[in-house]
Amino acid sequence: MPETTSGREAILKYLDDNKIATRSLARTFGVSRQYLEDVLNGKRINKGANELILKIIDALKI
Repeated sequence: MPETTSGREAILKYLDDNKIATRSLARTFGVSRQYLEDVLNGKRINKGANELILKIIDALKI
């Protein structure tokens, strides 16, 4: 499974820099806030989590 640490960090920085709540991003992508936080904090590192990270990066043009 590919390493996604840099992608997760980039998303977290983007959220912080743009004052976007995790809850808002979770709603946008149709997942729960807790699931998204687990993905962004590296607690979930499965195929679905990796795909979500890639979708977020693509949608936000990070």
